[in-house]
Amino acid sequence: MIGGLKEPASTTHRNKAQVVILALFLISLMLRIIYLNAGLFHHDAVYLANSVELFVDTGVLIPVVEGRQMWVLLNSLTYFIPHHIFGVASSELSLNLTTALFGAIAVVFMYLFTWQYFKNRFLAFASSLMLAFNTFALTTSTHTRGQPYSMVFVLASFYFLQKAIQTSKNNLRLLSGILLGLSLFVRMSNLPFIFPHIILMLAPHLQLNKKSEKATIVREALFTYSGFIVLLIAAFLILDTNQFGTMSLGDWINFSYKPNYVAYLVNYFQLFLPFPGFFLAAIGVAMMILKKQKAKLAFLFSWVLVYCVFYSHSNIWYKISEVSPRYFSVPFIPFIIFVAFALSEIHGRVKYGKTIAYILLGIVVIVSFIDVYPIIYYRHHHAAEKELALFALENTESNSIVIALPDQATFFRYYANKDIIVCPETINEQTVDIFTKDI
Repeated sequence: MIGGLKEPASTTHRNKAQVVILALFLISLMLRIIYLNAGLFHHDAVYLANSVELFVDTGVLIPVVEGRQMWVLLNSLTYFIPHHIFGVASSELSLNLTTALFGAIAVVFMYLFTWQYFKNRFLAFASSLMLAFNTFALTTSTHTRGQPYSMVFVLASFYFLQKAIQTSKNNLRLLSGILLGLSLFVRMSNLPFIFPHIILMLAPHLQLNKKSEKATIVREALFTYSGFIVLLIAAFLILDTNQFGTMSLGDWINFSYKPNYVAYLVNYFQLFLPFPGFFLAAIGVAMMILKKQKAKLAFLFSWVLVYCVFYSHSNIWYKISEVSPRYFSVPFIPFIIFVAFALSEIHGRVKYGKTIAYILLGIVVIVSFIDVYPIIYYRHHHAAEKELALFALENTESNSIVIALPDQATFFRYYANKDIIVCPETINEQTVDIFTKDI
């Protein structure tokens, strides 16, 4: 009540939405902090820690893996105060906490995007809650990984583009393209998201009969992608040439399909959305087809399929045996949206629908958390690579040299400050000769 008058319904709904968003953020953040990893989990995280600490101390920015300068910068911002004010020597905790923070922010942008796209509060709530407890989302945001950062940039990009479409604000179009461009400096493999982004931009312009409509599309595309193109060119110019220097146009064109790839995808999908999630996702797709939501289906399926094709290509970035489930953390998000769509239809159209929808949502969330709980619980109490390095530090002489595989060597250098002789992963005459000379 304001001055004896009732507040407008829109204001009440907006206030409720803000409370829901804040609650989702806090729940997501606390969940990730509670099960935060006991140390740095992956060798990429150690490379990041080294780059962040060097940048905060000297201002020299060293890229991680193929670049990922934005990943380094964001983590440097959160490490700066602990290091310079409180004298914290290691960025380990800062990196893990920042990843948890971005995991929670991703949940917020999931809500904002799905609300903007579907204009359905329950669907937005269900989507974001499922993402908060999702197996892939939790495993990648309780330790230092790039996927939560990618989620934030990609979901924010889609959100601002959809908002620009509905409000005709070109500054939001520009922001959307810039955010997608900046995502390339988190993970270069975010590049294929340009395809669903373009489909989302074109969706309102299904009729191309009029000249004015075509001119509008060109104008909107210029606003949307001018910043993105500049950042794309910059990203390729500063790529780590050690990894990508040998790539050619032929690597992108020569498609090399792996027969077991579909089996990988099916397995990863079951891990991402355990029963009854995948069953509800199928219902959601069927309902969208029945409701003739062609533009939404095209956008959501392009979001998934572009990566299914991308990772099936043996010449780009990764061999199939190296395609980890975490790579699908962002590409599989539409399946969560399909589940939420099915639940929202039940919520609004079926007798006792609200009760049924909330029960099904609870089951999906609980089953997902039960699936991931043993992993995040164990990782919260044990960091094997870190513990091994500290064991070596405590039980070997200070001038001793450790022989280790390349990935493990990074942990010995970071946690134990040991001299390392790297043992070759591939045994052949050349690698054995190099290894022998090092010894």
